[in-house]
Amino acid sequence: MSGVSTLRLEALIQADQVHRDIYLDPSLFRIEMRKLWRRAWIYLGHASELNRGCNGVVRRIADCDVRLEGDPDAPRAVVVSTGATLPNLHSHRGFIFVRLAEEEGLAFADHLGETIAALDTLADRAPRGILSVQGPPLRTIVRANWKIYLENINDAVHPVSTHISAAEAAHGVATTLPNDTPVPMALQQLLPFGGGYDYFAAMGGRLLTRGHSVLGTRHSIHTGYDDAPGYVDAMQQAYGTSRAQEILAFNPQNVVIYPSVAFKAVPQVLRVIRPLAVDRTLIEAWYFQPEGAAVLLSQRGALYNRLAFSPMSVVAHDDLHLFEGIQTALRSNPNPWVSLHRDAGEVRKENVSGVDEALLRNQYAAWREAVMG
Repeated sequence: MSGVSTLRLEALIQADQVHRDIYLDPSLFRIEMRKLWRRAWIYLGHASELNRGCNGVVRRIADCDVRLEGDPDAPRAVVVSTGATLPNLHSHRGFIFVRLAEEEGLAFADHLGETIAALDTLADRAPRGILSVQGPPLRTIVRANWKIYLENINDAVHPVSTHISAAEAAHGVATTLPNDTPVPMALQQLLPFGGGYDYFAAMGGRLLTRGHSVLGTRHSIHTGYDDAPGYVDAMQQAYGTSRAQEILAFNPQNVVIYPSVAFKAVPQVLRVIRPLAVDRTLIEAWYFQPEGAAVLLSQRGALYNRLAFSPMSVVAHDDLHLFEGIQTALRSNPNPWVSLHRDAGEVRKENVSGVDEALLRNQYAAWREAVMG
């Protein structure tokens, strides 16, 4: 495929469909790297990583600069070093973001908007208000365009069919448990994948500016986890009963900070999307320990990452098969358009059904605005 695209840029994103070139065209990939990714605030890492050391020497975060490795138009890895400084670096509650373009793009608060409050709630789940990264991330290279992965994060229709084998396996184990036996953590995490379409539709979603979103405004597959011993008491002592209840009630399926981050408040896990090429994407899955809380919480995050995001897991292999199959199928003929029409006839609103593809259309509206800018 040569040139920028077979269509003009402004025609690639339509009201309820997108053109396949946005997933396939290397020229478009270079444009979106330059106009979207370099101008957006991209998740770099967490302060607790830097506290482990900088070039082998324990230093304050302010003493550690950052350097970009690889082609700046297609950032492959950002590492801590004592090299050149990137001027647009911002840390919020320990979450460090960078804007690669020095003079282009919005200020941090303007770009993140309402997702800053969601980050606050994630950090506030620690009675001491501080999270710590646990272990190295789980890294997976997906042979598909980064936007396919991001669509999946906001798609609550696919679990019913895509992950039926995981849900049925979990259900089969659960039926063998003796009465009054506590449900194991792994089953608490896998059984909700078997929720029907009504369950996922009732989950609810919220459209935010600049492609950000919240899926699971009413409930999510994480809502029914058992409380860690002493955790609620510790939260109430730290924040008071009212604020603690408000924090603990926020159990979204995913919060998307477009275009690079998706996180879950329960369990405390965060995925980072790092595009490598038009058809290759690096996914990092991190998990945290809330300081002042039982270690059970970080164990829950580690288990969820292994169950849901490892390519060898009972969940992720389904997704990976589809991601790479979609990337291949997009090259076929004759239909060059990808439909995002579900509930497109609804009057546009901020709060939507959990299965409304308005969540995806919102991402592509932000994409179009960025690449046209």
